[in-house]
Amino acid sequence: MEFGDMQWEAEIVATHYRLTRERSPASGECSLEEYTGWARAYHAFDTALMSAHQSVWFSRFHQQLTDHIRRQGRALLIFMSKAEQRDFHTATLNAPNLRALYAINIYTEMKDAVLNRKLDEVTSIFNNYTNLFITAYRDIKNSD
Repeated sequence: MEFGDMQWEAEIVATHYRLTRERSPASGECSLEEYTGWARAYHAFDTALMSAHQSVWFSRFHQQLTDHIRRQGRALLIFMSKAEQRDFHTATLNAPNLRALYAINIYTEMKDAVLNRKLDEVTSIFNNYTNLFITAYRDIKNSD
């Protein structure tokens, strides 16, 4: 946030807008193609948020963490029962924390906190996001 300029802010707003336009699994029936579109929009938003940093080390760390989270997301599909394996909407109904991760609210809160340079708020939202992700993973893993 410290090094973000007007172009960085514009990219955050634009990628957030694109994320709001994608069909989320939390919003109802969601095909694999729609889920993939949402995931791409989410990745673009995440990349925009992180793009103002100036640390090569941080860039590598963020990429490794992002790759790990994507692997965990694929693991969620493996843990779903055969009947629900590709039914993202059913998974979100069965795991309220996963539904919260797919809802736009947390990303809107993050966008607003980042653009207003409220570091404490950003930290709190990020910690909440991390806890939701961990709990959603456990919910789905233990649902079988």
